[in-house]
Amino acid sequence: MSTDPFTRALLTALNYEILPALEGESVFLAYGPRGKPKQTFEGTIKKEGIEVNGNLYSPSYAAVYCMQKAGSPRKTANGWIMWKTVDSNYLNDLYQQIGDEARESEEPEASVDVPTEDASL
Repeated sequence: MSTDPFTRALLTALNYEILPALEGESVFLAYGPRGKPKQTFEGTIKKEGIEVNGNLYSPSYAAVYCMQKAGSPRKTANGWIMWKTVDSNYLNDLYQQIGDEARESEEPEASVDVPTEDASL
C-alpha cells in the first residue's frame, strides 16, 4: 500500500510518537449514559494502548470498555476524542499537533522573487 508523505507521517506519529511519548501518564474519561451521573475512569498510557483495570486496549476500545462499565450498551466510540491527559488535552489534540508539524515539514519553503536590476534599461 502506497501512501503520501503526510499520511505516512501521521501513521508514524500515531504508532510511534503519541502513545510512547506519554507512556506511564494517566488519562481520564468522564462518561455517564443519558440520565445517569457521570463517572470518571482512569487509564495509564502504554506504548501499545491504554491500560484500564489491568487490561490493555486501544484508546477507542478502552473508551467502550469504560462506557459499558458505566451502564451504556454502546459498542463503538472514538477514544481519541474521549480520553484526556492530566493537562486536559484530548489524545486527538496531540494527534492534530503532530499532524500539523508533519504537514509543515512537508511544505516547500516559500520562494521570494527578489527584483534585480535590468542592465538593458
